[in-house]
Amino acid sequence: SDPAMTATSTSDRLAELEVRMRELQVKRLEAVIRAKEARLQALRGVRGPEAENYPPNDVTPPVVDVPPPLMRRQSSELINTEQAKPNDAPLGKLQVAGRSDYTGT
Repeated sequence: SDPAMTATSTSDRLAELEVRMRELQVKRLEAVIRAKEARLQALRGVRGPEAENYPPNDVTPPVVDVPPPLMRRQSSELINTEQAKPNDAPLGKLQVAGRSDYTGT
């Protein structure tokens, strides 16, 4: 068979497959959109697009149970109120199990 012909038919086949794939993607997205629109209408309790201005202004919105806001931590809880004690340890003994000779090395 002619290699040029085979290359053309292969690229045609690929283009065909790509078009079919895109069409399937579009169909899938349309199905997702339909499902979401149906869910929105169900949540609104509405049938059909004529009720876009839902709810009317004279209807009081339903009362929703809102949890109270979390208590903020008072800043005084962050402050260490313990009095500072004088440091009796000489400089070399500040670090527990640390270096005790601080002269330049």
